[in-house]
Amino acid sequence: MEKISASVKRFDFEDKIRGEAKYTADLRPEALWFALTLRSTQVRARILKITIPDLPQDVVIVDHHDIPCSNIVPIVLKDQPFLAEEIVNYLGQPILLVVGPDKKILREVLSSIIVDYEPLRPILSIEEAMGRTSDFIYGDKPTFAQYTYTKGNPELIQTEGLTVYTDEYRTGYQEHAYLEPHSMLGDYENGVITVTGSMQCPYYIHDALKAVLGWDESRIRVIQAPTGGGFGGKEEFPSIIGVHAALASIKSGHPVQLVYDRKEDIQASTKRHPSIIKIKSILNSNNDILLQEIDIKEDAGAYAGLSSVVLQRGIFSVGGVYNIPNLKISGATYATNQIVCGAFRGFGGPQAFFAIESHMEHIADELGIPVLEFKRRFYFKQGDRS
Repeated sequence: MEKISASVKRFDFEDKIRGEAKYTADLRPEALWFALTLRSTQVRARILKITIPDLPQDVVIVDHHDIPCSNIVPIVLKDQPFLAEEIVNYLGQPILLVVGPDKKILREVLSSIIVDYEPLRPILSIEEAMGRTSDFIYGDKPTFAQYTYTKGNPELIQTEGLTVYTDEYRTGYQEHAYLEPHSMLGDYENGVITVTGSMQCPYYIHDALKAVLGWDESRIRVIQAPTGGGFGGKEEFPSIIGVHAALASIKSGHPVQLVYDRKEDIQASTKRHPSIIKIKSILNSNNDILLQEIDIKEDAGAYAGLSSVVLQRGIFSVGGVYNIPNLKISGATYATNQIVCGAFRGFGGPQAFFAIESHMEHIADELGIPVLEFKRRFYFKQGDRS
């Protein structure tokens, strides 16, 4: 058998034994520059003018004009820009990047940039989105997605002579609280852009770079560095930061590190979807649940992201582990001018399970039946149809 020779870099086994790992913020390539993000100070507004001061030597600005092809994040509905152009739709939306070798100077430049806005009326809640008859954020309706499905014949169930229990449950935002904040390193060299960073889905970033740059994939490389936690928060959102770091490196000619501090990370990154879940159960005289009607409303925030998929998981989960013969389940995800919501462990399931379990406990309490005894009556068994 022919011997295959290869140049193999020797591992530093001493470092491995110590359990050390280099995260993105630890990487220090030669001639490293840094990037900071200018963010919207308005919830919803039209950008009228951006005034940039005279720039010090070795400082460059990156904005949407530096994007050669698509300025839209390639997720599901393709509605979110990498860098704002004429409109900002949530507080903290990225507008441009300030790039250079000295962070102190970058902060000074960032604080001296003036953005003139024309404020627009924002939509700040699900109820407000539902109540609007015009001036939606996108198109002619307040939702990004709507779904409905049924089991059995819920329309044939009448409430006369039956007991009806109705509950509404609300959940709020949730922060992923990963130990390592969002961080990316872009390095453009010999016609190839390499993006290294804290991420869960390297191919999302790879697809985003192809869409933005219009390059053949042989010129694009994405490396997942040791990642200090993610929980869904580093699934789709890093596509934006990866593209920012890449654009900054291509324009400056330097490797560029973009690392959020904790405050910026919490302000700008995606969250778990707030929800309003209404559940109605109809019981007969034997305390059998004949029908459940369930409706889920989720606040997607300013852009669609993965909200349609999160909603699907939510409506599939909200029936819980209970074999109810007649079901009608609906859901909608609403566009508001709040922070964009996205992937988070459970993907819409935690909100749904919280609601259905709380509702079943409420019914058991009202009937004076031990909670577990009541719930067990309706558990799925092998062969049941969900």
